[in-house]
Amino acid sequence: MVLARIEQEAADAGRTLMFTDTKLPFAEVEGHGYVAFAKASGYAVANHEVVRHLPLPVADEVIQGWIDETSPRTQGYTLETYVDEVPEELLGSLCTLMGHLAVDAPSGAVDFEEEVMTPERYAENLASTKAMGRARYETVALTPDREVVAHSTLAIPRGDNTVVYQWATFVHRQHRGHRLGLATKAVNLRTAQAFRDDLTLVTTQNGETNDYMVSINERMGFQPVEVSVELFKNL
Repeated sequence: MVLARIEQEAADAGRTLMFTDTKLPFAEVEGHGYVAFAKASGYAVANHEVVRHLPLPVADEVIQGWIDETSPRTQGYTLETYVDEVPEELLGSLCTLMGHLAVDAPSGAVDFEEEVMTPERYAENLASTKAMGRARYETVALTPDREVVAHSTLAIPRGDNTVVYQWATFVHRQHRGHRLGLATKAVNLRTAQAFRDDLTLVTTQNGETNDYMVSINERMGFQPVEVSVELFKNL
C-alpha cells in the first residue's frame, strides 16, 4: 500500500511522527471518507483549523480605519514593509521571532519544538517563494532599537493568479496587547493592493482555538469557508 510505503520511508529516515491535513466542508468533518480512511490507518485528529477568505479589494479608507484603531496602542513601534528581502540588520530578530511560532500557536494534540530559523533558511524560503512565482511581502513591527517583535507575511502572485496567501502573522510574547497583529496585517494588505489592483481574494487559516487571531480576521471581514482537519500518527 502506498501509505505504508510512505510511513516506512519516514521511519527509515528517523522520523517518529506522521502529520497531514485535509480540507473539508463544515458539514462533513466528522463523517467524511478522508477522515474515516485516516482513522482506519491508525491516524488521529490533532487539530481543526478554519479556512477563511477575504474578498478584495478592501477600500483604502477601511484599511486606514483599522490602522487608526490600532494607533493608540502601537505608539513607540515602527511598522515597515519589505518585498522579497529584509535588511540584514533585522534578520536576526525576525528569525528568532519566527522560531517561536511553532510552540506558541495552538496545535491541538501535537506539540511542536521551537523552530530553528536562521538567515540562511530564511534566504531559502525567499528563493522557494520566488520559484512559486510569488512575491513575499513582510511587514514588521520594530521597537525603538529596531528589534523585530511582530510580523505578517503575504505571498502575492506575480502571474495571472489573483489569490493572495496569508502566511504567518505573529507577535512576540512580551509585546502582545498592543494591537500589533491587526496593525501589521492592515499595513501589509494596503501595500499588496498598491502592488496589484486586480487581486481578488486573501485566504488564510487558523486554529479554531486561536481566539486572538480569529478575532483579528473577523474584524477584517474574513469569512469561514471550510475546515482543515489535521491528522497524526506516531510511528
